[in-house]
Amino acid sequence: MLRLGLYEIKYFEETPDRVALNEIIEIAKKYSDETSAKFINGLLSQFVKAE
Repeated sequence: MLRLGLYEIKYFEETPDRVALNEIIEIAKKYSDETSAKFINGLLSQFVKAE
């Protein structure tokens, strides 16, 4: 999920970064537990802020 989110944020120009981040977090909540969703949110949020 991290790879998918990072790829979407970095290479899909038509999708805003925050929308891509939110989509990945929702997928993580559905297919994993809350701890994983928080971890993914923390990592990808830092990447979005850096750009």
